[in-house]
Amino acid sequence: MPKNKQTTRELLSDLIAIESELELGLIPDTQENKNRLSVTKKSLEKKMQNIDDFQLELKRREKLLDAEAKVYMEEITSLRNKMKKIASIRMFFDGTLIPAVVKQAGKDGVYETERARYKLYETYGGVEVDENNVLPKYKKMKVENYIDRAEARKDAIAADKKGERIPGISIKKVERIRKT
Repeated sequence: MPKNKQTTRELLSDLIAIESELELGLIPDTQENKNRLSVTKKSLEKKMQNIDDFQLELKRREKLLDAEAKVYMEEITSLRNKMKKIASIRMFFDGTLIPAVVKQAGKDGVYETERARYKLYETYGGVEVDENNVLPKYKKMKVENYIDRAEARKDAIAADKKGERIPGISIKKVERIRKT
């Protein structure tokens, strides 16, 4: 009948017990006890070798996972770059190409396809601010001065509608497309 495998802790405990019993003279210093000590040491050495092999396998797997994670990170970066390119193409279509088609080929600023109806309309774009000539009201304190572009845009739109200008701020009307 095969002997139950001992854990490393049990083998270490047995080794300490046998060595101390031999040293203290609690068991006779016979060949049988020396053989027991030798077998326990060899079993412990085998356990330690298995532990070393297991740790080596863990390191190998860890390195493989690190490499795999790096590959996935590179793939994510590649996918993000592709998404940026797609967004750039969409911006070109929505901001340049489709408005040009609607303007030239549409009727009264409306162009229809089988899938969509495009209507040209005018709205305000981003605000441009000359930081040197802008009124103090648009400068907000943070850690340093910065321009409150949202408030500057709002005021620039209101001023443009009245036919006025605000020093240091200019705003242009841009054409956009609304897909309905």
